[in-house]
Amino acid sequence: MKQIKFVVGLFFLVVTTGGAFAAPTFEKPEALLDYAYKPYSTEDFPDDPFELFSSGLHALVEADAARTPVGEMGTIDFDPFINAQDYAGIAMRIDHIQTEGDQALVDVSVENFGQRQALVFSLVNEAGSWRIDDIESRTPEFAWRLSTLLTEN
Repeated sequence: MKQIKFVVGLFFLVVTTGGAFAAPTFEKPEALLDYAYKPYSTEDFPDDPFELFSSGLHALVEADAARTPVGEMGTIDFDPFINAQDYAGIAMRIDHIQTEGDQALVDVSVENFGQRQALVFSLVNEAGSWRIDDIESRTPEFAWRLSTLLTEN
C-alpha cells in the first residue's frame, strides 16, 4: 500500500502545483539514479515526485493528469521505478551506462519482493543536470515504455 499512496500522490502534486519546485542537480547519471532510489530505503520521498524528469517527460505526465477526471487514477497506476505498486527491500543495481553527449542509456536491475525487474532509463542532460527522459521495462511479462503509456490514452 505504500507505493499506491506514492503513485496517487505523484499525480495529485502535478495537478495542484504544476510541478514547480527547485530540483537537485546531478553531474553524473549514476548520481541521479542513486538519488531516485534512496527514498525506497529511507521513506523520505521528494516533495515533487517529478523533479527528476526531463521537461519532455514532465509535460507528458502533466498532459495525462489533465486528461484524468478528478478523483480517478491516471494512466500510470504503478511506480515505474520499481515496476510494481508496492515495495519491500528494494535493491537497485546499475548494470551498464552508455553516454553519448547529452544523452545516456542506463540499464538497471531492481530487486523487489525477491523479483528482478530489468529497466532502461533514457537520460538527458538539461541545463547542466541529468534528468530522466523515459523509462522502459524489459521484464518480459511486464514490458512497457513510460512515454508510450502516457501518450496511448
